[in-house]
Amino acid sequence: MKRFGRPQCPYCGKKVGILNTWTLRKRGEYTCPRCQGLSNVVLDIFVPLFAALAILVALFSFVINRVGEYPITLATFLWILGPFLVFYIVSLFLVHLRRPVLHRTEKSDGKEEKVQVYHPRTDAQRMAERAKAQREQEKAVNGEEASQGSTGPQNRHTPKI
Repeated sequence: MKRFGRPQCPYCGKKVGILNTWTLRKRGEYTCPRCQGLSNVVLDIFVPLFAALAILVALFSFVINRVGEYPITLATFLWILGPFLVFYIVSLFLVHLRRPVLHRTEKSDGKEEKVQVYHPRTDAQRMAERAKAQREQEKAVNGEEASQGSTGPQNRHTPKI
């Protein structure tokens, strides 16, 4: 069942933890900590269906309790709140992450505006950038040493006696 499960990044496939999903449901965007990919948070189409089902089951339990003239106890209260608790837990597994959809817009003069598509950086690209920065840093250090010249005895100023 592909719909029911933990959400995963649409770029790198990393799954999001349950506690992060709990806070993620209320936000509109998610940035993956692994690939820095930006994705939209989407709730499954079954969420409203499960919410309506929870309301109907709780309402049915309440009506049965009132018609049967049972006393309202803590157990009755928990029995009525049970469907909402189940819905709350199930809804954590019905959150999905989707790539953002970018639409082209036309300007008033009839020209089409160029839209840049978002592509997250891969691990290989990040490693190449780090290696390049490290090489530039080494060149800067080596350049400073070369400009100072060598400190051997031939370049030192020694007074003649």
